[in-house]
Amino acid sequence: MDCNICYEPFGPSAAKTPRVLDCGHSFCHTCLSSLFIDNGYNGFIECPNDRQQSACRSVNTLKKNFALLEMIENSQTAPSSSSQNISFLKALWRCEICALTKLSPSSYESHMNGKRHHINVKKREKQIRRLLQAVETQQRLETENQRRLESQQRLETQQRLETQQRLETERRKNERRQERQQRLETERRKRAWLECLKADRQLNQWRLTQERLETEQRLETEQKEAQQRLITQQRLETQQRLATQQRLETERQKNQRERRLVTCLIFGVCFLVFVVKSKNH
Repeated sequence: MDCNICYEPFGPSAAKTPRVLDCGHSFCHTCLSSLFIDNGYNGFIECPNDRQQSACRSVNTLKKNFALLEMIENSQTAPSSSSQNISFLKALWRCEICALTKLSPSSYESHMNGKRHHINVKKREKQIRRLLQAVETQQRLETENQRRLESQQRLETQQRLETQQRLETERRKNERRQERQQRLETERRKRAWLECLKADRQLNQWRLTQERLETEQRLETEQKEAQQRLITQQRLETQQRLATQQRLETERQKNQRERRLVTCLIFGVCFLVFVVKSKNH
């Protein structure tokens, strides 16, 4: 009987004592100590076969597998068939008084009668019959123990194979799950990347639209300003032209008045000269 973790045989020693988990699986004390997880006040052990957790304060609080220990002890202390036959023959053809051994069935009765040990042959036959029954019982127990051990080994082998198959199935499921998760993650990243590209394209289009609108607004503003400047300049030129015309008209009128004044003065002087001349004549 071996431990399913370290594959070493169980034994009566403290390190190799088989202990039972809550799920029913048995492992040696050393392997359970390595699996024990202490989370404070209480701890737990996760079974490597079915992944069930068994709550315990320490490994020493787990129950021992006394049936397995008894089977191991019986297998270690049970004598072989040859030693059983020898002990049976010694018990069958041995005189209990003179300790004479190796007596044949015919010589045993003559030995008893010849030595006059006064041993009752019928009583001896009953003892022999009881011994035979004990031997048969011992053989039957050994056969049952052997069958039980073989059945236990078959069950453990079957459980080990089932555990390996379950672990392999879980490993494959985990691999498929990881592949599916990786594929989904890749698709999610690709979708996010496409969305980012779309958002960047939309942002670039919006920026181009904004720049075009700003350019159009700036051009329109510059055009309006140019028109306003042109209108202002035309107004100024018109005002300057009107002012120049008014100044010229004023000067022209002033010159006309001066010419009229000069003409009047000339006529006045001429008239005075004429008057003076006419008085002199």
